Amino acid sequence: MPTPKKFDIDLAQLQEAGFPRIGKAKARRELLPLVDAIAAGSTPVEITDNGKPVAVIVGYNAFQAMCHQVTRSKAKHKLESLEGSVAILGDLEQARRQIEQEAAKSAKRRAKLL
Repeated sequence: MPTPKKFDIDLAQLQEAGFPRIGKAKARRELLPLVDAIAAGSTPVEITDNGKPVAVIVGYNAFQAMCHQVTRSKAKHKLESLEGSVAILGDLEQARRQIEQEAAKSAKRRAKLL
């Protein structure tokens, strides 16, 4: 099995706006070495088409971390969206006793009608 060709671009030299950028045509020609470099360094690489960003390749660990962060963010948002939707207006035990008493009174009234 031949050793994979080393990616001929130093990712550190491609740093711009926080992460490397490479053209779509070069990424296509160098895909396997590019993937190996990303997997080894966990540095996302922006893919451009005529200088405009069109995609980002990230390592698997970075992808998992992003998914975890999105999941946590959605769960937190759901909890925050419930904030203020419930108001405790009194003692719940007192309310339970009151309902129980009213139900007993209602049962007695119905029994008298029968």
